[in-house]
Amino acid sequence: MPNEYKNFDRLKRKIYLWVLPCLITAMTFNSVIEFQSSDESFLGLMLGPILTSWFIFSYIMVLIQKGFQVIEYSTLVVVVLAHLANFYFALDRLLLNQNLGLGELTNWTGLLMVYVFITLKRNRGLIVALSYLVTALILALLTLEGFSYDTMDTLIQYFSATTTYIVTIYFGQYILKVYSDLDSIKKEAYVDSLTGIGNRYQINQWFDYQLNRAVTGADPLSIIFFDLDNFKSVNDHYGHKVGDEVLKEVVRVVKSSLRSDECFGRWGGEEFIVIINAPKEDALKLAERLRKRVEMHEFETIGRLTSSFGVSDYRTGDSIDSVLGRADKALYQAKNLGRNKVQHHSELLEYRSSEEKVLNN
Repeated sequence: MPNEYKNFDRLKRKIYLWVLPCLITAMTFNSVIEFQSSDESFLGLMLGPILTSWFIFSYIMVLIQKGFQVIEYSTLVVVVLAHLANFYFALDRLLLNQNLGLGELTNWTGLLMVYVFITLKRNRGLIVALSYLVTALILALLTLEGFSYDTMDTLIQYFSATTTYIVTIYFGQYILKVYSDLDSIKKEAYVDSLTGIGNRYQINQWFDYQLNRAVTGADPLSIIFFDLDNFKSVNDHYGHKVGDEVLKEVVRVVKSSLRSDECFGRWGGEEFIVIINAPKEDALKLAERLRKRVEMHEFETIGRLTSSFGVSDYRTGDSIDSVLGRADKALYQAKNLGRNKVQHHSELLEYRSSEEKVLNN
């Protein structure tokens, strides 16, 4: 969880580095225009330069990565108070000229609410947003008697729109959180928690998809089934924690030799499966390459380790169980032949046939 917040802070920093220059430019032009107008009060005229100066300071601090969270919260306070001040000045203008609307204030209210909820957590964001809404409503009620019915309609529209912003963003964040949680649950259901590759459930999903393509003749299909030789002795001698680290290191070694379209998962324990769209010749070459990579790798605690491989390919009428069963038998034969070998199911049949001939003779 802390890493997620750290990444989110990094994302917000990038957003601020793009948004703040836009706000500085907009506020600068706005200040120049308002200084040329005779309708603004002194406080109204000073608000623009104050905000511009603060945005420049905030941009510099974000750029040099100093006190990001302090700047973020301080900017939120400044922006909310400035927006309330602008609302107060807009009410003054409405009292003087009943035909005026709330001007650019309405354009920035939605963005303000987004900023509130991005900066704060969902419930805290709701509290601040509602506090703004209530304060603005109190300011409007204090001057309500001086407004015409048309102006009152303008205020009603403003408060209705602001309330809609708050409700939409609040529940929008909730919906995003729900989808994010579901995505995390789905990911956990498909990913092996120790190694980070596909788990048995994910492997079955890959099997279903690849087998259907093989049945229709769209792609060839081969399976590489392998495990680590004498892995039990690693756990017994060094402990399960070291054993887990070895499994993760094996995964890194194997993944570095696979293409992105080659499916790699953990079947269970120290057993792994690679599913590829390739004929048996290519599968045997890949299995041999993986065997050598594991054999030549120097593991941090245990030194060298070997692995045994069984390979099978799709035949007409095959099911997932039959393809996998042949790969499992080939792996078993590789173990019987001395380990650290690659066996194909056809080689297994040839081996048995030669054994029968010897016995018959």
